[in-house]
Amino acid sequence: MRGMVYPPFEIRYVKCRQHSSGGQAESTIIRLSPFTFPSQLEWHIEKVAKQHDYHTLYLLRSIPGVGQILALVILYEIHNIKRFPRVQDFSSYARLIRPTKESDGKWAGVSNKKIGNHHLKWAIKEAAILMLRDSDQAKKYVAKYERKYNKGKALGIFTHKLGRAIYFMLKNKEAFDMKQFFAQ
Repeated sequence: MRGMVYPPFEIRYVKCRQHSSGGQAESTIIRLSPFTFPSQLEWHIEKVAKQHDYHTLYLLRSIPGVGQILALVILYEIHNIKRFPRVQDFSSYARLIRPTKESDGKWAGVSNKKIGNHHLKWAIKEAAILMLRDSDQAKKYVAKYERKYNKGKALGIFTHKLGRAIYFMLKNKEAFDMKQFFAQ
């Protein structure tokens, strides 16, 4: 292995802009070696993300426990919050609720477990776990539901609540407010 030369690899970022003439997408190519430090890569990815939508990135970073990586994952998995007309649509897309199987308006069982974006579900669940680690209010909230349900269900309820908060936070362009989050 010693003396082996690794070829550089490329990461391509594509900026899509809609032109009335059916225009082209702009792309940025970054050439990296296998020995590039992860911090340099993270710095460059965040720099590109700030160019795309810096305000949304800072709003996501206002959530306790959400750092640079989780904010980037959530930002790029949601794309644009305007895609979701209702919070229910966002929750379904983020796999925060279990969809029911219906036919002709009648209930036909529970399936469709893999509909939605599993990366977004992971990021919101990680944010919920990290918030639980730091916040006493969050621990009390989850403990209240643990008495009624089991621990997994309580964490799922808390994750759904955080997902709804993220939706309204991005829709209204407001920073995360812990008092308002636990007010309901």
